[in-house]
Amino acid sequence: MIERQVIERVYDTANIVDVVSDYVSLKRRGANYIGLCPFHTERTGSFTVSPSKGIYKCFGCGEAGNVITFVQKIESCSFPEAVKKVAKKYGIEVVEKDRTQEEIQRDTERDAMFRLNDFARNWFEQQLWQTDEGQSVGLGYFRSRGLRDDIIHLFHLGYAPNRNIFLDEAKKAGFEEDIILKSGICSIPAEGDQTRRYDRFRDRVIFPWFNYSGKVVAFNGRIMRAKENTGKYVNSHEIEGIFEKRRELYGIFFAIKEITKQQLCYLVEGQLDVISMVQAGISNVVASSGTALTEQQVRLIKRYAKNIVIMYDADAAGVKAAKRAIDMFLSEGINVKLITMPEGEDPDSMTHKMSSEQFAKYLEDNQTDFVQYKINRAGNDVRLNPEKFGELVNEICQSIACIRDNISRSVFTQYAAQHLSIDEREIQKKVNSLIAEEIEKRNSKTYAETPPSVDRDNSTSETPTPSQTPATPPQVQTSKRVKIEKSLVQILLRMGQQPFFTYDDGTTCSVAQYVISSLQNDKTIFKDEAYRTIIDEYAAHDDEPNFNPELFFTTHTDPEIVKLASQLLLDRYQVSKIFDNDKLGKQQETNDNEPEEKNAKEQEEILYQLPKIMLQYKISIIAEMLEQIKSDLNDGQHVDQSETLLIRQTQLKQLQMQINAAIKKL
Repeated sequence: MIERQVIERVYDTANIVDVVSDYVSLKRRGANYIGLCPFHTERTGSFTVSPSKGIYKCFGCGEAGNVITFVQKIESCSFPEAVKKVAKKYGIEVVEKDRTQEEIQRDTERDAMFRLNDFARNWFEQQLWQTDEGQSVGLGYFRSRGLRDDIIHLFHLGYAPNRNIFLDEAKKAGFEEDIILKSGICSIPAEGDQTRRYDRFRDRVIFPWFNYSGKVVAFNGRIMRAKENTGKYVNSHEIEGIFEKRRELYGIFFAIKEITKQQLCYLVEGQLDVISMVQAGISNVVASSGTALTEQQVRLIKRYAKNIVIMYDADAAGVKAAKRAIDMFLSEGINVKLITMPEGEDPDSMTHKMSSEQFAKYLEDNQTDFVQYKINRAGNDVRLNPEKFGELVNEICQSIACIRDNISRSVFTQYAAQHLSIDEREIQKKVNSLIAEEIEKRNSKTYAETPPSVDRDNSTSETPTPSQTPATPPQVQTSKRVKIEKSLVQILLRMGQQPFFTYDDGTTCSVAQYVISSLQNDKTIFKDEAYRTIIDEYAAHDDEPNFNPELFFTTHTDPEIVKLASQLLLDRYQVSKIFDNDKLGKQQETNDNEPEEKNAKEQEEILYQLPKIMLQYKISIIAEMLEQIKSDLNDGQHVDQSETLLIRQTQLKQLQMQINAAIKKL
C-alpha cells in the first residue's frame, strides 16, 4: 500500500498539463488546454484539461479524472503503478508497505494538528478584533502599515496577546496537550522549569500560512515590542507532512485563480509585500518569505503559470537570490522577467506611495528579461574590467544553458551576443559547453543516488485496474429527479462553501449547509447512488476546517467518484434551465474561459434559483410517487389497497399544488 501522504505529495507536485502532454498534443484555450481525446477517435478536439483544478474531461466520450487516473487509464495499469509512474517523472520516491501502528498514530496526529492550526488561526483573529489589547496593539500595527480592514480579514491576520494563555484555551476546545506542544504553538523551555509552558507567538501580530488547498499549515509572528535576544520574526517549526517551508509559498491559496487566469505570477520576498500588492489590485502574487527559493516552490508555481516576474529587493541579498531564481525557473521551462526595485524600496512601500493604477503601470513598464537585468546589475563600467566582464558573460551563458526549448535558447543566444557585443558563435560555443557539462554530470550519477524502484509484482492494488472496472460507467438515469440531483451535486462541488444567507446573530449559512439541511429535514435520499455517495460524504466532511470539496472529490480513493466529480466540475452550469427537461443536465464545456463578470453573474443567478430548485426537487419526487400510485391502481393487484392509494394520491396532489404555488411566489 502506498501511503496517503505520498499520494498527496504526487498530487501536489504533478502538473496535469505536463503529464497529459506526454501523450496528447494540447493547445491553450483560455484558462484550459484542448486536444484530441486519446480514449476515442475524433477529428475535432473535445479533450479538455484544467490545470487550476488538476482534472481533465472529454466532452465527446465522457472520460474524466485527475492526473493519476489519466495515467492509469492510458497505460492500462493499476492505481499504485500510475502513482509510481507520475512520481518517477517528478523524482518522488514511492515505497509500498503496510501501515504500522506508528504510522496510523502519525496520521491521526497529523489530522489533529491541522484541526489545531485552524482553531489557532480563528483564536488569533478573535484576539485581534475582539480584545482591547488586540485592537490597540495588533490592529493598530496593521493599520499603521496602511492595510484596510477587508484585507486584514482576507488574509486572516491575527494577534497573540502578551500572556501564556493559548494552551488552556486549546485544551478547553478538546485538544490534547501533547498535540499542542508538538505543533510548536506552545513550547517547553529548553532550560529551567520543565513544567512551565509558554506561547511561542505571544506579543506578536500573526500571519497564518495557507497551503495551496487552503489548509493552515503554519504561522509567522512579528514582535510588537523590541526585546533583547528576541528575533523580530518567529515561525512555526517544520513538521513533516504539515509544514515544510521548502514546499510552501505565502499567499498561494489566494493567488491560484488569478495566476492561472493570467498565466503570470509575481514573486516577492515578504508577506507584507504580498498583502500590500493584493490590496493594490495585484492578486497573482506569492512570496518565498525569507527562505531561499527551492525546486519544490518553483514546480508549485509551474503548475499554474508559464511566466514569472521576480520582484526581489535591490540589496545584495535580493540580487543574489534573484540571479539564483532565474536559472531555477528557466530550467523548469518558465519564462522569466524581473523588476528592479528602487534602492531602499520594496513592493510593500511602493504600493503606499502610488495609486493602484500607477503601481500597475510601474509593473508593466519596468519588466526586463534576465539578460538585460544581469547587464544592468553589472553596471556601466563593467566593460572596462575584463575580469568582471568575463564573469558577466559566463553568468549570462549559464542562464541561457538552462533554457530547455532549442528555439528560445537560440533567440536568447543571439540577443545576448547583440547586447554584449560579442560574436554569437562564441556565446553559442560557451552555452553548448555548459550544456555538455550538465549532461555529463547527470550521467555520472551513481546508482545509489537514484531513488530505488519498487517491484510492481509485489505491489498491492489500492483501486481496481481498468480491466477490472466496467469499460463505461453505469448509465445514469435521465428522470427529472436524477437530473436535479446532478445539478445540486454540481452546485455543491463548485459553490458549496460560499455563504448563502446570514442569520440575525451574524452567523452565515453556506450553500452546502442550506442544501444538506433541507434534504435531511425532509429525510430525502438521493435516488442516484453515485450522487448520493457524494452528498453523504460531503455532509460528513463539511464541518471540517478548510474542507475543499473540489480537491477532496477529484483526489478521492474511488476512481468513479473522481471521474464523476471531474465531469461535473468541467460541465457548464445548466441550473438556470432547471425547469426545461430537454436541456436540464445537458453537458457543455466549462465556463472557466468566460469573462469573470459573466461567471459571477451566472453564479449569482444560481444562488437566486436555488430555493426554487429545492422545491422543484420535491415536485420531482412527488411526481414519481404519483406515477407509482397510478401504476398500482391500474395493475389490478392492489384492489384491497385502492382506497388508501386514492387518499394518498389526493394528498400528494394537494402537496404538489402547494409547492407549485410556493415556487410561483419566489
